[in-house]
Amino acid sequence: MKQVKFGNILSVDKGIIAHGCNALGIMGAGLALEVKGKYPACYEVYNSFCRGFKGTDILGACVDFKVSPDLTIVNAITQQNFGRDKRHTSYKAVHIAFEQIAELAFSEAMDVHYPLIGAGLGGGDWAIISDIIDACFEKYPIVNRTLWIYE
Repeated sequence: MKQVKFGNILSVDKGIIAHGCNALGIMGAGLALEVKGKYPACYEVYNSFCRGFKGTDILGACVDFKVSPDLTIVNAITQQNFGRDKRHTSYKAVHIAFEQIAELAFSEAMDVHYPLIGAGLGGGDWAIISDIIDACFEKYPIVNRTLWIYE
């Protein structure tokens, strides 16, 4: 089941929080910066992963961080770079990442929470991204998922 909530996604304390990141190991703006501030160890794991693959294509990779037995943050690498000059979100990377997220949620029996991933600072079209995410969850219809609109 899919639902929409308004508020701060970082208020979630159970399930999977998925958010988009760049492949450079930088969480410098938006939700990624908030994640870095609230969960610095999550940032360190993501940053270390990106440094380890410097120069290779890691788009679509998911860097999971277990906050607690009930909460996992998935740093989905959906952008090579960042900036506000053009679309940096890779639709293919969103698809690859959300296939993994849907499978993880199903196997762990966890709900998934995500923002307008890739449509804010990443410059992507939410209508396209939403369709991609929906397609990734088609084979896992029992997974509950929530789109969070920041307020």
